[in-house]
Amino acid sequence: MKKIILVLLICFSIQFLHAEKYALIIAVGNYPKKTGWSTISSVNDVPLIKQTLLNQKFEEANITLLIDEQATYAGIKEALNNLLSKIKPDDIVVIHYSGHGQQIFDDNDE
Repeated sequence: MKKIILVLLICFSIQFLHAEKYALIIAVGNYPKKTGWSTISSVNDVPLIKQTLLNQKFEEANITLLIDEQATYAGIKEALNNLLSKIKPDDIVVIHYSGHGQQIFDDNDE
């Protein structure tokens, strides 16, 4: 039984050795005045998250940043499509968002 567990652990370890790591970091802190949202410090999260990913052996070339004006619907959609075109099964993907959220009424008692 111990041999089977050891073989399985080795197989899973090898699988992660071949996995690429990708990340998409989205940070919106400067909102247009017409939205009514005040400026927040979301952009301060970017270097912290990026450094954490680099410490986890993510390659800088595989980390995409969308900050403020870049983080539009079209920009986020394009970044996600680019990510989808690169990744393979077993790759590791991290998507981080910093920005305002909005509470809505829960109408389904989840």
